[in-house]
Amino acid sequence: MAETLEQRITRHECIGGKPNLKPYVDTVGKITIGIGHNLTDNGLTLAQVEDIFQSDVHEAQADLQRVLPWVAGLTPLRQEVFVELVFNLGIMGLSQFHVFLNLAQAGNWAGASADLLTTKWATQVKSRAVELAHLLL
Repeated sequence: MAETLEQRITRHECIGGKPNLKPYVDTVGKITIGIGHNLTDNGLTLAQVEDIFQSDVHEAQADLQRVLPWVAGLTPLRQEVFVELVFNLGIMGLSQFHVFLNLAQAGNWAGASADLLTTKWATQVKSRAVELAHLLL
């Protein structure tokens, strides 16, 4: 059986036949990802961006369920706040917010909201932190 076009391109573009899951700079200085996708010149399509976004949201939800399963018992809006925190900080980043998490798990939403605004993250994202803190109340 003859090699297909896709198989040949994959063989030429991938190391060990596996797509590059992280961006890298190719031999002519172009930022590339996947199977030879030139991000420098071509970027991503809106459909690709939306697919990545949906995948990232689902990953944040799965990480949250795995590490902080008690969040599933919160109101839908509070769950969304936690998903957004994981989306932005990563589950390991959010896991460092010990006081916030303890207050939230205890149902002390005023305290959790206030504590969230004392974090370094809040100073970095400013109005986003204020909005999410208010949504917890």
